[in-house]
Amino acid sequence: MRWYKKTSTRKLANWIKEFGPDYDVPKEILNLVAKGLVDDFSSRDDLTPSFGKEKVDEEGNIKQVNIWVNHPNPNKREDLSENRFVVINEDHVILGNTDDVNQAIKVYLDSAKGLIDLKQTLSLESIQERMYDLSKIRDKTPEEHGEILSRTKRMVQKSVQENG
Repeated sequence: MRWYKKTSTRKLANWIKEFGPDYDVPKEILNLVAKGLVDDFSSRDDLTPSFGKEKVDEEGNIKQVNIWVNHPNPNKREDLSENRFVVINEDHVILGNTDDVNQAIKVYLDSAKGLIDLKQTLSLESIQERMYDLSKIRDKTPEEHGEILSRTKRMVQKSVQENG
């Protein structure tokens, strides 16, 4: 059984610094990090890189869901009975144990509904999609700057209205 700290003050670490590129965390999970749906909880105190969310409820209890990413080579895993991706909660209950990253993400998202703010994430995702326009602003005239910024502002307002 794996061990992890049950604390909300845990220092976040970069998985690649802690475990190296051999763990080859899939881009699907890294996309979740970029969207704010998971945080990188990877720590040398753990056996594998881990990604998830945690929240302290009104009673002071920590609610947490993590995706543990085992080594891609089954022979290099600490626990040979585990698949590549293990989804676990704060009580060490295994919610999913699969080699399919998409299945692990589905189990994670279903289990972490109360821990992630989907409205904020959707707005941020919409903004990120439009950042391409803003990156081209350097080569534009002042009038074009205003047009791009106005278009981005309208997009953000529409996203906020649609997502609550």
